[in-house]
Amino acid sequence: KRTNTKTYGSLMAAYASTGAYEESLALMDEMEMSDAKLNSRILNLALEACVNAKQVLVALNTLMEARNKGQEFDDISYQICLRGCRMEGPSFLNTAEELLRQMEGEPFGITTRAYNMYLGLLVEVDPERALGLFENMSDIALKPDTYSYNTAINACGRSGRWEKAIEFLKSMKSDGLAMNVNTYTSAISACSQEAPDEALGLLREMQIEGVKPNAVTFSAALKACTSKRDWASALGLLADMSVAEVPKDLVVYTQALEAVKASGMDELALELYQEANRHIQEKSKNGGELPGFKHFRAKNIDLRQRNWKTTWKNLQSIQVEPEGRFTERFSRPAEYISVDEVSKVDNVMKPANTDEILASLANSGMVNILPSSDKEEDIENLDAEWDELENVDVGDNEWETVDPMSIPEIASRLRKESETKDNGES
Repeated sequence: KRTNTKTYGSLMAAYASTGAYEESLALMDEMEMSDAKLNSRILNLALEACVNAKQVLVALNTLMEARNKGQEFDDISYQICLRGCRMEGPSFLNTAEELLRQMEGEPFGITTRAYNMYLGLLVEVDPERALGLFENMSDIALKPDTYSYNTAINACGRSGRWEKAIEFLKSMKSDGLAMNVNTYTSAISACSQEAPDEALGLLREMQIEGVKPNAVTFSAALKACTSKRDWASALGLLADMSVAEVPKDLVVYTQALEAVKASGMDELALELYQEANRHIQEKSKNGGELPGFKHFRAKNIDLRQRNWKTTWKNLQSIQVEPEGRFTERFSRPAEYISVDEVSKVDNVMKPANTDEILASLANSGMVNILPSSDKEEDIENLDAEWDELENVDVGDNEWETVDPMSIPEIASRLRKESETKDNGES
């Protein structure tokens, strides 16, 4: 039974959605040798398969071969390839410009969607030039859409032109264009440093307009709180996220912590860090851990002594696993490892001040095995406290079965029991 173009198209669509580019290209060759018509839709599906498989060079070569063979192609063929260039990043900027030049010579010409793809790529390389080309879209008979404005507002943020971003928002309203979450998020980000009040006002405006902010939006608003050194607004935004059921991710917690730290609220920053840590632990129990939390610890590893860069650099030299866990030797995460345990690790290059590093981590709330303290203590006092804890008689079975997060409480209880016995009380 002869296979027709419609049947081939259905199979090609399946290949495109799964990124099966080799199968899609083989199917095109089969169609060329059959009576089925190889139209632009079939070509576009094959290009989609290549781009979805991140084989952008293969997609570009396939389009050029179709042109040379006189096969059907259209503006969508170019848009797909431009999307691939956007995915690959700045190294494909020249290729994107060549594709636009080819489109200009075709009957369909350059389309707004294709131009948007190019502008999105150009913003990463030269935001000022991207702004200029956006403002001159009318010169090539193109009318900006929401995506065009979103890209231009993003360029404003990258070039420090927040006033222009506000101007573009007003233009969108006058043109009757819908403003989505990406529009507001880009505008808030553009205003967050130089005009933080404008940024927070835009957040309120989008909520009034019924546009629901996401985690990226809140992160941009929290950056504005950092610029204002407004810790109260930062905590208020975290509360708003909970009410709106917007998940708090690593970037949100990091930016909120920066806002609190910038306000000089070190103790509050420590509490916020501990909340983030509990959030991560809950994620772990539910079958996952937020990616990059190691970086979060690195940025905020010692809030009190403010020497987190040195501390983290030294800590890395005593870790043997890339994720910061002694997975082969210990059952507890690295942040719960004691000085004594580190000293038992074989073939690990440890800095001379290992004890000082871990004591510093304890002071910042990182090493939960040590009793927590609200006082500003020096290294000697912390070492003395650790020595005291080591002298507490603890059964092996109890340490093996306890959850790491409860170790400080157990250590405190054992110390109190020891003191009670020393006083002769029952």
